[in-house]
Amino acid sequence: MSVLTGMQSRRGGGGTITARHLSTRRALLVALSLVASPSGASPRPPDDPVAVALTLPSHARVTSGWLRPHLDRTRALVGADRARAADGLALSGRGVVIGLVDSGVDLAHRDLRAPDGATRVAWMLDYAAPPLGLHPALEARFAVDTPLGRRGAVLSRDDLDARIRTGTAPGDAVGHGTHALSIALGDDPAHRYVGVAPGATAVVVRASLRADRAAVPEALAALGAEFVFDRADALAMPAVVTLSLGTHRGAHDGDGALERSLARLIDDGRAPSRAIVTSAGNGGGRALHARVALARGATVPLSLRLAGAYAGAVGVAVAYTGALSIAAAWPDGTMGERVPTSLSITSRHAVEGSRISVTNAPDGASPVTAARVADVLFEAPGGVYTLWLRGEGRVDAWLYLDGNASELPAFLPPYADALSSVEMPATSASLIAVGALTTRAQWVDARGTPASRIGAVEGTVAPFSARGPSRTGDLRPDLVAPGDVVIAALSAQASASLAGPFADPALAVDAAHAVASGTSAAAPHVAGALALLFEESPRATQRELVAALTAGEALWNPARGWSDLDVVRALAALHASTQNTASTIRSVCSLPTSLTLGERAVIPCRALDADGSPAAATLALTATAGTAEAAVYLGLGRYALGYTAPRDAARATLTVTLDGAPLTHADVTFSAGPGTDDVTALGGCAATPARTAPAALLALLALVAARRGIRTAPRRCQRSPRPRRARADA
Repeated sequence: MSVLTGMQSRRGGGGTITARHLSTRRALLVALSLVASPSGASPRPPDDPVAVALTLPSHARVTSGWLRPHLDRTRALVGADRARAADGLALSGRGVVIGLVDSGVDLAHRDLRAPDGATRVAWMLDYAAPPLGLHPALEARFAVDTPLGRRGAVLSRDDLDARIRTGTAPGDAVGHGTHALSIALGDDPAHRYVGVAPGATAVVVRASLRADRAAVPEALAALGAEFVFDRADALAMPAVVTLSLGTHRGAHDGDGALERSLARLIDDGRAPSRAIVTSAGNGGGRALHARVALARGATVPLSLRLAGAYAGAVGVAVAYTGALSIAAAWPDGTMGERVPTSLSITSRHAVEGSRISVTNAPDGASPVTAARVADVLFEAPGGVYTLWLRGEGRVDAWLYLDGNASELPAFLPPYADALSSVEMPATSASLIAVGALTTRAQWVDARGTPASRIGAVEGTVAPFSARGPSRTGDLRPDLVAPGDVVIAALSAQASASLAGPFADPALAVDAAHAVASGTSAAAPHVAGALALLFEESPRATQRELVAALTAGEALWNPARGWSDLDVVRALAALHASTQNTASTIRSVCSLPTSLTLGERAVIPCRALDADGSPAAATLALTATAGTAEAAVYLGLGRYALGYTAPRDAARATLTVTLDGAPLTHADVTFSAGPGTDDVTALGGCAATPARTAPAALLALLALVAARRGIRTAPRRCQRSPRPRRARADA
């Protein structure tokens, strides 16, 4: 039996293609992002085509960096089969556009063609090719100038069919896009590997500038999504864009250029007939995030381990407010120069010739969130390195890979944090963020050899699936869908590559289908589900559809979000009334019990009636210190209450009322300084230190107990006098 475990990194064409959705003999990749800093200070490998910002028609300087990809039985698991049969609806996504912004698509693949052989792709925008002049008005709007020349070929269905017949249609050398699109809408002739919405119409954007590369410039991701909605409007169809790409390079606060651009396309979820789905990322279970609370005047060492010699570089994105200086140290104690805010300095090791570059927030602070971002690049051999941080307040840091680097680094205790690993743009509360469920642990490859992935447990959240919340406390991810060991279409170009991500023969289950894992595979499941909901309710908004998709559970959970994907439940919720009377007996909120000074938290609440069904209510938060925000209604009884801790108090009491009656309250303590345990609420009334693994494990076990009906009584939580029982998801 072939046992698959570990990580995926395949070298091809002079660079390392690190595709986030892939499983091989060393499966379960946590692929880190490749991005370039706005200032151009980040080193690029020689074969990387773009090292400068692109000039775009409608997204000027959106592109500050690059995005990397995240990727039979899953259709039944998410309820798509039942949705097709329920009440005679026969929902298939017909009349709805699913837009894919990715590495491309194998247009000749049988799963992506109609029974008569015609393509199911209505339009394609190809940034790996120059404009062809077939649709000059569209190319004038969407083509871009790059160091490789002008890029952006637009092709219609007729153009693509003609190229399929002559064998000159654009392909997918990476395989990531083909696998993802077939999950959303594929249908193989044998009807064995059927997508969630096999009747939907595809619009495809190959957003990489080279056909053999998976990395996507951020600006082209935004422009590609705009193209999808433009073509859907021309077809008079609702549309959902699936974006299985992400990066850790940035502030993780929803205020990045890409996040804002995507949010504008859907009016923050309020625009009818439009939705955008993003993969949450594959950083779960890895120490890719660190959090430090700096007391005034303190200098704190943040340590990280590089796993080996790197052809590229390892990057650290450091987000903070106020002022921060950074000095990097090599394993032998050699210190680089201290770099204050707004400066960039590269330090070199005199003996080994390695270098560490610190670019400390040259673009200033965000006018919306006041966040600054420093970027540290290590072009150095393996070992334990240290960033000496000096400043005041909370500092968050994320690791990513740059250039040809392929091995995974990690932060070290005490500041390594298993939470807040969701990548951008999924950190934006305006977009739908999707984590991954494990659907199977074993399969039989095309040679008839049984294969399995170590650690895969069916029905559980995949260990690699990114955990929330975001840096600003937003409740990401929204939900989880099948994404671990998923069988879907295999691009012919990817399978033919001896160095490509699907080259391992254990991945192929037949000549046209292969196994892949990652939140890249989860996002298109949700895109397909949204196509079914749009078919039923074409003028629905994303906010309405997300409320329907997440109607199953009481409270948000950092691993699972609000719920698992269930299309039948979502259809029922879409039609259900929420005008029931809320009950303080059944309604629940999740309050923190400790925060750092000045930290913002988002408190999830669920208003339920006496039978446990979603209810309409008026929720309000009051605090004896700090700033309480008005409740935001998320649909179907879900609410989010914002709270910002004070900067000059030791404790406060938070109280939530429901229709004027006390619902719950908690005493919150505030602290700052090295070693402070930042607290993230997990569900019910309990909270756990974000940095302490044993406490986090105990909290998750408590949540499992709550889900199974075992009564627990968290010591750190106070409830209102009326008896209630908190429900939480594991």
